[in-house]
Amino acid sequence: MLRGLAADAIAHPDAALRAVNDAADPTALATARALRRWLLAGPAHAQAATAMVDVLRAALLARFQGGPGRAAGWLTPARTAVIDRLIAERMDERIETADFAAKLGLSVGFLVLAFRDALGTTPHHYLMERRLARARAELTSTAKPIAGIALECGFADQAHLTRHMRTALGMTPAAYRRLSRA
Repeated sequence: MLRGLAADAIAHPDAALRAVNDAADPTALATARALRRWLLAGPAHAQAATAMVDVLRAALLARFQGGPGRAAGWLTPARTAVIDRLIAERMDERIETADFAAKLGLSVGFLVLAFRDALGTTPHHYLMERRLARARAELTSTAKPIAGIALECGFADQAHLTRHMRTALGMTPAAYRRLSRA
């Protein structure tokens, strides 16, 4: 999870304009886990930990390789904010890519292209990242049952949330909650 990451840490001119917060990048997560292990191993492993930071920076920079495509200009921060508001308002409902496109007055095909060019992902994947981010926040800040959190965040049931969290983070919601409270 790339929460509150400074744009200059990525060292790419578009980093300040393109969303990375709360993105679950598998390479970055694996590298961060390895970095954590090295840091917990003690000061004797400082050189390995420093190398892991460089690997993590490279993983984040890879998210920006190639620069924005021709449709990237259409997905401005203001339009992304409209999509974020729609997701927040309808978090517990089924949301289709067509809903995003209609809200922005774009065709579905062009919206998918703009998402890929501007954010490096699809509208559906972006929606799932937002839902997972909300689920993670609820898991760490409340004692609500996981099944209830899953429904509030737009997942069909607890198993649906568990599958997505395991894929994105490598752990179940219960394990995430335990780890965040440790």
